[in-house]
Amino acid sequence: MLEDSESDAALIRHELQRLTPPPVVHHVKTETSFALTLREFAPHVILCDHNIPGFGGWEALELAQRVVPDTPFILVTGSLDEETAVAYLKGGASDYILKDRLVRLGPSRGRGSVTRCGGRSACCGRSSTRIPVSFS
Repeated sequence: MLEDSESDAALIRHELQRLTPPPVVHHVKTETSFALTLREFAPHVILCDHNIPGFGGWEALELAQRVVPDTPFILVTGSLDEETAVAYLKGGASDYILKDRLVRLGPSRGRGSVTRCGGRSACCGRSSTRIPVSFS
């Protein structure tokens, strides 16, 4: 998870703990630690804020597409206009979630973003959902 707010990171982590089994969440705050986590952790899903000082969602998406191109990338942000959201989706993001609707991350009726994106990992024989989480 890449996020610049500790309080937002805590809220996201809390919502993710509702998943069964609870995911392993890596929280990073910098471009360097994000790149290292992508290479060493092999995430099943990437959660990323749009506005990160010095390293934003666009750069994170491009890096993720180079390093782990088949890993779902979910933008989690406080606010995003429709045009920017569509641009992210066209650019390769799997989904976007507004921070005031974090319930969409979890298992809500089986339609949560992480449930939907991470579901394919079970087909690959992985025993748990692993989500790198980055926060500043």
